[in-house]
Amino acid sequence: MNPESMLLDDLIGDFHYLPGPDRIVVTHDDPAGHLTIVDPADPSRSTSHVHWGFLLQGVLDQE
Repeated sequence: MNPESMLLDDLIGDFHYLPGPDRIVVTHDDPAGHLTIVDPADPSRSTSHVHWGFLLQGVLDQE
């Protein structure tokens, strides 16, 4: 519960916490598909991974 500030490449569309792999997934409103995967224990640009691609569009929208 310690807030951190981190600059992202694009505006946040949705914010998801995945408890199994202990990762935060930020989706961005990009029609081509754009995700940022963040390590909640060390939230920084150097420990984050950015993924782009049409196969990622709506990947977390499924129930």
